[in-house]
Amino acid sequence: MKKIGIITITNGRNYGNKLQNYALLKSLEKLGFEVETINKIFKKENKLNLFFYRIKTCIRNVLHINERIGICKRERKFSQFDKRYLKISKYWTYKNEYRKGIADKFDYFVCGSDQIWNPKFIECLEDIESSTAYFAQTEKRIAYAASFGISTLPDEYVELFKKLLRDMKSISVREESGATIIKNILNKNVPVTLDPTLLLNQEEWKEFQNKPKIVLPQKYIATYFLGNKSKEVEEYIKELSKKYNYPIVELYCEWLWDKDISNLDYFSLDPTEFVYVISHSEMLFTDSFHGSVFSAIFDKPFRVFKRNDNFSPDMWSRMETLINLIDDYSVIGDTDESLENIVGKSAIYNKQKIEFKRKESLEYLKNALNINSNS
Repeated sequence: MKKIGIITITNGRNYGNKLQNYALLKSLEKLGFEVETINKIFKKENKLNLFFYRIKTCIRNVLHINERIGICKRERKFSQFDKRYLKISKYWTYKNEYRKGIADKFDYFVCGSDQIWNPKFIECLEDIESSTAYFAQTEKRIAYAASFGISTLPDEYVELFKKLLRDMKSISVREESGATIIKNILNKNVPVTLDPTLLLNQEEWKEFQNKPKIVLPQKYIATYFLGNKSKEVEEYIKELSKKYNYPIVELYCEWLWDKDISNLDYFSLDPTEFVYVISHSEMLFTDSFHGSVFSAIFDKPFRVFKRNDNFSPDMWSRMETLINLIDDYSVIGDTDESLENIVGKSAIYNKQKIEFKRKESLEYLKNALNINSNS
């Protein structure tokens, strides 16, 4: 059986990142490959420093002065998820270095999805050669739904990306803006393929999801914001919660201290539970691409708002791609909308368009991996 190494972002506790990694791994396994996720190291921990950090954390827990209880709990659950679902490899990359033998161990490297080519992320930029599998032979280097995370590539990075990308065997990107960037630097047309989470259908995600051990309200609306909610949006959601008598289940981004978290149990849900919360909600309010994706997968009504701060990376390019795919522009959030006959009802999205794009995306993978040629 031929072997594939997925190269994507592996640090952090972000739901979308973990779920796209899982979905790509499962999709490649379904095509008949043995698959591992390359361990992309962003920070090497000194073992002595790590030991003292854990001792300090234990002391702070005993004295009840630890402001990171939620983060620690979420880290543990995400680490358990990685071990169970993502098949993290013993092979690693770190600042354009890599474990000896990696190029010969795998038949292919699939780079993507997520913002692995975002030059504004210093951690990505420091390991950008590895993010294109530059260490491997051309015929092994494939990009699937890779993202630059930006609409235009700054001039100072054009030559770097031209060098790294021109000899890849196959390239596909996640957003139309990414295809435009490739066209500008390589004079090459590349396909826009589905985010890996959309390669799996609703039934497959139902099998994957797990009901949280905590008690959820019988009926609820869910929220998931990676940026800061404006006061206007926050009040709008609260008013809708009162109007329809649905409590709010808040799903959290990873960048919060305990003092900023109103419910530590919700904060520490793992990715399987995250999917369950969305699939069983009456509606989702979000600024997240993957929050929107799972609402669409489960036929849930949702409203997506543009990010309200400069800290979170912009994601509107991929949202536009998704909105075009589901063929429903009403999902763009508007605080003047009453949502009569929408909350708690099944939504109707263009499933035929999604299925067509899924087949097209899988066909791209088959061609890139030489499945159709039986070689």
